[in-house]
Amino acid sequence: MSRPVIDDSILQAIDDIALRLGTERDALINHVLGIYVRLAGGGVAQEPEPEPEPEPEPEPIPEPPRPQRGQQGGGKRPPARNEPPPLSITYNGHTVSVELDQDGRFTIGRGNTCAFVVQSAKVSREHCAITFDGRAWIIEDLGSSNGMFSDGRKVQRVVIDRDMDLQLGTETISLTLG
Repeated sequence: MSRPVIDDSILQAIDDIALRLGTERDALINHVLGIYVRLAGGGVAQEPEPEPEPEPEPEPIPEPPRPQRGQQGGGKRPPARNEPPPLSITYNGHTVSVELDQDGRFTIGRGNTCAFVVQSAKVSREHCAITFDGRAWIIEDLGSSNGMFSDGRKVQRVVIDRDMDLQLGTETISLTLG
């Protein structure tokens, strides 16, 4: 059985995606393979996941330069890099601010254990989860039966970088930044 050849351009594309998502290439590949196994029915025996590597310490944020004599201050200081901007979810007239649990997740689904419950048979018990990776909010499908759609396309993971509507099964939720 021959093995597929992965050339440098493919590895570079994977590295670029991993960088954009704030992860390493191997972690991204393992995540994609895990999704593939889950979608394929889990017919392949899975090895236990390795211990996660500790996250690097965040880079210190340099202080803005002090105004010199005769100059005025420059207004508000931007929020720290690791501080998430406010995010809220609206569904059926009900709005909730996203606050991560002790595991760093905010789950959405029809199950009562979810942080945000969507009453619909087309929404899985744990449909999707929102996390913050230190730079951006991320929403990821948790292997739901009816999928997650953004702009009419089925998606597995989306960076929330603007106000947006997402479709979970047949239900639409609105995500609002700020």
